[in-house]
Amino acid sequence: MIDASVPTAAKADPFLASLLLEASAAHRAGDLDLAEQGYRQALGIVPDDPNALQLLGLILGSKGRLSAGRSLIERAIRKTPGCAFFHSNLGNLLQRDGKIMAAIEAYRQAIRLDPEVADAHANLAGALTAASLFVGAEISAERALSIAPYHPIALANLAGALIGQLRFDDAAKPLDAARRLAPQLPEVWLNTGHQRMAEADFIDAEASFRKALELAPLLLEAKKGLAFALARRSMLDEARQLLEAYVQASDQPSNAHSMLGHIFMLAGNQETGLPLLRTGIGRTGVPPHEHSTYLFDLNYCPDLDPATVLHEHRQWSDRYRLESPAPEPRCGPLPDRRLRVGFVSPDFRAHSVSFFLKPLLQALDPQRIEVVCYSSVRDADRITLAFRQIASEWQEIWGIGDADVAQMVRDDAIDVLIDLGGHSADNRLGVFRYRPAPLQLSYLGYPNTTGMDAIDARLVDRWTDPAGAESHASERLLRLDRCFLAYRPEIYPAIAEPPCLENGFISFGSFNNIAKINDHVLSVWASILQSVPASRLILKHDASADPMIRKRIESVCSENGVDSSRISLLDRAPDLITHLECYRQIDIALDSFPYNGTTTTCEALWMGVPVVTLTGKVHAGRVGTSLLTAIGFDAGIATDVGDYCQTAITLAANPPMLRTIRHLLRDSMSHSSLFDADGLAREFESELRELWQVWCAGRTEGQLS
Repeated sequence: MIDASVPTAAKADPFLASLLLEASAAHRAGDLDLAEQGYRQALGIVPDDPNALQLLGLILGSKGRLSAGRSLIERAIRKTPGCAFFHSNLGNLLQRDGKIMAAIEAYRQAIRLDPEVADAHANLAGALTAASLFVGAEISAERALSIAPYHPIALANLAGALIGQLRFDDAAKPLDAARRLAPQLPEVWLNTGHQRMAEADFIDAEASFRKALELAPLLLEAKKGLAFALARRSMLDEARQLLEAYVQASDQPSNAHSMLGHIFMLAGNQETGLPLLRTGIGRTGVPPHEHSTYLFDLNYCPDLDPATVLHEHRQWSDRYRLESPAPEPRCGPLPDRRLRVGFVSPDFRAHSVSFFLKPLLQALDPQRIEVVCYSSVRDADRITLAFRQIASEWQEIWGIGDADVAQMVRDDAIDVLIDLGGHSADNRLGVFRYRPAPLQLSYLGYPNTTGMDAIDARLVDRWTDPAGAESHASERLLRLDRCFLAYRPEIYPAIAEPPCLENGFISFGSFNNIAKINDHVLSVWASILQSVPASRLILKHDASADPMIRKRIESVCSENGVDSSRISLLDRAPDLITHLECYRQIDIALDSFPYNGTTTTCEALWMGVPVVTLTGKVHAGRVGTSLLTAIGFDAGIATDVGDYCQTAITLAANPPMLRTIRHLLRDSMSHSSLFDADGLAREFESELRELWQVWCAGRTEGQLS
């Protein structure tokens, strides 16, 4: 909050005081031009009057002339260094300009001069929240409210500090009070936006941040918040522009750098994205989930060697390490008893993970495995309800802190705790840092090592992680003798004829995440198009309609001799059936590399579309090989880029063969190990049992194994 009042000392000169009082009244009423005229008139009388200087500085700041405004307030401070209000208002302009640490110091100086200035405490809470120093922000907001119990900005910033600590229920009351007291304050809508973001309501979050910007167009934190909301809605181009403006204005690394880097990664531009991500996570106090985003995005980078990637993952583990001993099982180390196995995931819902997890959980033998699900899902759907029916026990953990969830796991006497998210979005790896279960594993949701000593093993297979893969994993690799996945679609359309029979040309396609489609992949696909006359390329992803995405894809293809008229980018489908029906437009699916598709590959194959995949060096680049091997379609597996291109070109040259494949693939899949959830469950159970028996033997011998 800006203080536009006139300190008592200014009233020594009655005429000057009268001018300043009239101007400040116009200022508070929102008539900035009239206020500026009055302040300048006052300075014409007394050129160095500190009150007129700092008030004019506020006006210039409100009009976007932040540097000029700060200069005037700093002149006022030099004239009257002991005025707390001057320092507090300087902090406001510094914060608007993205200079958060300097703003924090200005507010603290104001408080040192006068500890009873509620505005300074309230604004300090906002700056500390912007710096992710949420506990300190809460203390400052509470101090402001002890001075002024109905201070709207203190209430709004208290809510922001509580949201930052994931205390969503606690945040609701002060935020509701702030909205009632001062609905026209931008900070109220800023923190409403943060609350909606925390609730995963990105549409309402966008509206709230836009309202804040409508009230204060220069509010950088609102621009950043809006960018985050837009990014979660795959509206990348506008998000990029907002964040670029933010990082240019801010003099400190922040989560804006991380999100901007992530946006470039999502757009397939690793060269620009990676340095920004590294800048963002290089600051102190980075929350674990932000650092996890950086690790996840490393999987998109084609030129990083596995040793470097492992090192980066281990750094995450070292940075957030907790020394927590594993608990003793309540029933003792009995090697053959039924195991209580906990599954932790944010994806017990309509998510790609469910296509693979649900058939496995359904097939587990309840006499051997007792399934306990820890669901970090905010909005349950019909898939969530289906998982609840499978589980022996169900625990809701969305919005509950990691330490509390870990205690919940201990209280539930879990023997084996399995992470299903890795470093993916909304992961709960933080729970595993507390070592709440004797054995802890990672499976399914993340195509790389976790880097954590607290994760004992990772379930993979001999195709995704052949001999030697141990050198770039922190966990013990449990290799299954079959594909590590079992796929089971539930609703789907009928198979259609390959479109080339009617079109007279081949349509290649990929429905993989655009982030996986880097410039090298596009150049390889362009060479395939050049070798197959009149062929087309169809891409589809949530962000494929974004102008930033379209421009890059069309530009890279054009540079490689393919006109944009041969490239189609499909919009997001409203539902799964409509999405799968889009495969009727595709003759041959091209897998991405070095990060293969998983669900997209299974969906293409199930719709009868042959997939060409390139076997890579690490798990993320070898999942396609595992899937195609499982269904017996070795013809789609390539060993190098040349082989990849030739495989696609050979398939394209034989439309009758494409028709035959189209009508055989679904049947082949349904009779393959990829559909054999029972077989996967038996191997899964055996691996867990062997791990448990080894652990029990170690406990019996008085040593850890």
